[in-house]
Amino acid sequence: MKKHKGGEATMDRPLKFFDKFKDVKALFSLKAHGNMKGPEGEANKERFAEEYFREMFYPVLSDTRHGNVVCVIGEKHSVYPPKIVDFNPKCDAIVTRCKKLPIGVTGADCFVIFLYDPIEQVIGIIHASYKSIEAGVIEEAVKKMCLLGSKVKDILAVIGPGICASCYEFDTRDTGIFNKYPDSARNLQGGKSLVDLAFIIRWWLDDAGVELLNMWETRICTFENTALFSQRRDRFNPVQAGMGVICLL
Repeated sequence: MKKHKGGEATMDRPLKFFDKFKDVKALFSLKAHGNMKGPEGEANKERFAEEYFREMFYPVLSDTRHGNVVCVIGEKHSVYPPKIVDFNPKCDAIVTRCKKLPIGVTGADCFVIFLYDPIEQVIGIIHASYKSIEAGVIEEAVKKMCLLGSKVKDILAVIGPGICASCYEFDTRDTGIFNKYPDSARNLQGGKSLVDLAFIIRWWLDDAGVELLNMWETRICTFENTALFSQRRDRFNPVQAGMGVICLL
């Protein structure tokens, strides 16, 4: 499996939550790092890995499907990555306990959720669109981490950049899917509503057993922050996106 060498990371990281831990690294790419989707994304992903993940294995980046499929890499006692057949598995979440193996998902308004168990050294990352959230991807990712040895009470969850409640506009006729989440949608004039997807993510994390004190939010809106990709703002065709990456060191 290919390894990378590169310079020290100099990016201003929005994921400062992880700075207190010496055995894990988590980053979210900027627009300046380039589009991370499609053929163009492969080259940009490799450059990103070379710059920010020295001496690591080539990153596994999910081919997101807005569903609840979770890719598990390695077994309960794995510390080094097994042979990787697919570096772009068709899934919306990845979990592993393999060291030096960066795992990632793309995002361009959809939230990226970073999961970390500092006790058993298990990590996960989730592409959290409203469709994948409704499909149960958060609960599935937590379950898969527990299969790798985690206890849910030890799992830390960081809600990364995504579109905020002031910018995530829906046609009011389509917001019925959010009715089970009290106060998650706010009606506007003209048949439009604003939806708080971060609130819904917290609801699902809580429902999966993650403790409230173990949740943390970056509160960075991709729509408002022009340094990040936002499909609703930029309207790229085809879609362009950044990526979140987490790795055990």
